[in-house]
Amino acid sequence: MFSKKINLFFISALVFSFAFVSFSSYADKYIANVTSIEQRIIKSPRNSKKRVYEGCGPVAAAMLLGFWQTEKNKKNILSKNFRGAGKHPYNALRKLYIDLDTRRGIKKASFTMPNAMFNGLKKRVKGYGLKVKRLKKSKSWKKKKRELIKQLNKGNPVIVLKNREHKKGCLGEKSRGYNLYQNVKNAHYFLVVGYKGKKFAVMPGWRDQPKARASSFSVHTAAKKYSPKGAGDYWICTFKEMKKANPSLFWIQK
Repeated sequence: MFSKKINLFFISALVFSFAFVSFSSYADKYIANVTSIEQRIIKSPRNSKKRVYEGCGPVAAAMLLGFWQTEKNKKNILSKNFRGAGKHPYNALRKLYIDLDTRRGIKKASFTMPNAMFNGLKKRVKGYGLKVKRLKKSKSWKKKKRELIKQLNKGNPVIVLKNREHKKGCLGEKSRGYNLYQNVKNAHYFLVVGYKGKKFAVMPGWRDQPKARASSFSVHTAAKKYSPKGAGDYWICTFKEMKKANPSLFWIQK
């Protein structure tokens, strides 16, 4: 009888320890070496007489595809010569502008519709043995947060589309709150590359940093102390801020 109690004690302790280790191992995750890329003004790929921004959609897609090329060995999935370091990838972004059906908006702004992002990414991964998945803005935050963490744990960066402008929302510090004009104007695609505690590590696409790819969450922590113009390559959004942005999610997986 005594030996059975001892055995039960050790079995319980082992199960508890395993659960604790499993939980702890997923307490934080960071996907290193994603190249930060910014939007630049170019001649429109559709009309060379007009100048446009490359667009946050193509930029976010380029950061994601560039990661799969340099870190996952998916050769040429972004472009033939992309190495994750060097010059701004103008040609790759011009091609993505077309593949994602990106369009010129007000003045020089460019926009990419969610379905176009999804279909454009599917076109890019064809023949690579990869799949493109998404969660629309209509899905619950609980489900989206769970999927975000799940994909980050698997080592898959996730593109996020901020659908709702909010003063206390993700990348919305300068907003005065929701209104229809600001909601459309400030919709933005960016990349999530990790989480720690209740914060996500974010790459907004506000600055090129091809020679200084982030290797840890601490780079984002330091950047948060500065303005987006001063540290536009790495940023942080809390879970609450992300929820208020009502995000749509897009990711690539095996």
